[in-house]
Amino acid sequence: MKQNYLKELMTALLLLCCTAASAADFEVDGIYYNILSSEDKTVEVRSGSNKYTGSVTIPASVTYNGEAYSVKSIGNNAFRRWHGLTSIEIPSSVTSIGSSAFYDCAALTSIEIPSSVTSIGNSAFNRCAGLTSIVIPSSITSIGNYAFAYCTGLTSIVVDEGNTIYDSRGNCNAIIKTASNTLILGCKNTIIPEGVTSIGNHAFHDCTSLTSIVIPEGVTSIGAAAFFGCDGLTSIEIPASVTSIGDYVFYSCDGLTSIEIPASVTSIAEYAFNGCTGLTSIVVDEGNTVYDSRGNCNAIIETASNTLIVGCKNTIIPSGVASIGSGAFEDCDALTSIEIPASVTSIGYAAFSGCSGLTSVEIPSSVTSIGIWAFWGCTGLTSITSHIAAENLFAPGNNAFSRVNKSACTLYVPAGAKEAYAAMEQWKDFKNIVEFEL
Repeated sequence: MKQNYLKELMTALLLLCCTAASAADFEVDGIYYNILSSEDKTVEVRSGSNKYTGSVTIPASVTYNGEAYSVKSIGNNAFRRWHGLTSIEIPSSVTSIGSSAFYDCAALTSIEIPSSVTSIGNSAFNRCAGLTSIVIPSSITSIGNYAFAYCTGLTSIVVDEGNTIYDSRGNCNAIIKTASNTLILGCKNTIIPEGVTSIGNHAFHDCTSLTSIVIPEGVTSIGAAAFFGCDGLTSIEIPASVTSIGDYVFYSCDGLTSIEIPASVTSIAEYAFNGCTGLTSIVVDEGNTVYDSRGNCNAIIETASNTLIVGCKNTIIPSGVASIGSGAFEDCDALTSIEIPASVTSIGYAAFSGCSGLTSVEIPSSVTSIGIWAFWGCTGLTSITSHIAAENLFAPGNNAFSRVNKSACTLYVPAGAKEAYAAMEQWKDFKNIVEFEL
């Protein structure tokens, strides 16, 4: 489910970015400092007991106990979640901006990074939704993970031409890692230039104002969550050069109505297209040897294992499919009915999670396992018909039917099997268990 992924992401961000708070060494004119080196007389700006608000000007040096100290860095979490903060002036003495230094400073509309800065930490400007432009100076040699993630207001991204590590070639409005030709950050005005070979993890994450993007020939990989939450994106053409699509790449891109997987793609990671509730058409090129959409089924099937990994509201599960993969129809609230063929033996983790429009489901006798959260949140279900006989009955994974109204949803079971269902975990929670003749 989407909330599970977001929880995992936020946990990762916290591990990457957060450091425990401790008392500042001293305070001058409302700004708090920690001493980095008593010998070199250097300090870093850090978080303090009072919040920074409005416009803040950081001095190049401060005096403490009669001695001058040079301000060398903005420390981890220094201005984290201080929403009144509208502008900041960073002096040329600063060489590093720490992890989460300006995390969630939503009122910050502009930032000038001085040419003295060499590193920007993990999530340094994460969730600074007010930022409209970024200029990366030539001095920057390191940009951490998620440094500008969720900066949804960005319209202009420029890297100084003198930078040898990063570039924004051809006025592309993006940050590209030069050596690997990987685009690591884009915005709604990005034009992916020729020569880029990969779109990095989270490059356009939650760029809700992105409505269209052209991925040029030559791009071979699209990284994890690259377009996660880009719900304004209405169409995407994956070029024939792409071989791998990372996990959660187009997750929750509600505006997408169609997907075409070229023959070149040999790897599609988990949840790549989950939560794309607008989807009506899914096609895999006939030349693809790893995936298929046999019989115009409007789904992506992993050919070797006969596992359906991505479905949509128009999917017809073809005979021969052996399993419905993890999250295959997750959050497809437009799905109202589905026929599971007798070839299916397993229904994966969260396979139909969040399919609130699904009113009935029939589980064939061939099914031997139902994963955790398989039908979580299928609030519209009024009937489940299970053909699994008493002697073959098994307990579904935890919370397989969580948030299904078990008082309003009738569970139909084979004649003579009611007692077995009523005694087993997950099944026994249904209040109305009715037998039918096979």
